[in-house]
Amino acid sequence: MSMKAVMSAGGNVAAMSKTWKIVIVVGALLAVMGLTHKATNTTIEDLGKMGMANSELRKMAGGNEEASDGGKHEKLTALPKPIGKPGAPVIIKVYITSDNDCDTTTLSAMETISSQFKDKVFIKYVDLNKPEAKKEADKLKIGCKTGIAINGKTKFILPGRGLKGAILLDGPVGQKNYDVNTLKTVVEYLLKESNKGG
Repeated sequence: MSMKAVMSAGGNVAAMSKTWKIVIVVGALLAVMGLTHKATNTTIEDLGKMGMANSELRKMAGGNEEASDGGKHEKLTALPKPIGKPGAPVIIKVYITSDNDCDTTTLSAMETISSQFKDKVFIKYVDLNKPEAKKEADKLKIGCKTGIAINGKTKFILPGRGLKGAILLDGPVGQKNYDVNTLKTVVEYLLKESNKGG
């Protein structure tokens, strides 16, 4: 076997190793993406819907489309206006920063809650960039850039639901602890409780 043939065979082995490395890395990335979607209970369809919802919600909230890189994208520049009836039996405070241009799942969830419960809920957005809002959020143990309090609480224990009845509204909607369906359940529970008292 000539030296040239040996070099060529060695080159193919090295090339195959690179190919397999690329295949393994791509496979690992796909697995991580799949696990992330499973952990956050999202599907590809949800991501598409979020993209469309992001555009509409940002327009509602007074977004602009200037990007520092000269490209165009929408950015939240002000919080959305309050939604619902101020004297409603359920008051939801959404703690979010006015410059947060990535958490649109929470904004979308609030639109869903508002459309389902109408004047039975009042949704107010609170800007965590303001010191008094940050103090209020700290008392509620809301430490990230997004959090929700319903009727002044972030923790709920709903009767008759076992472990699923323990709810902590921690972080953005749809991530670790809760999603829009969890919020609907809490609102329904609070509405039933408010009807019992009056």
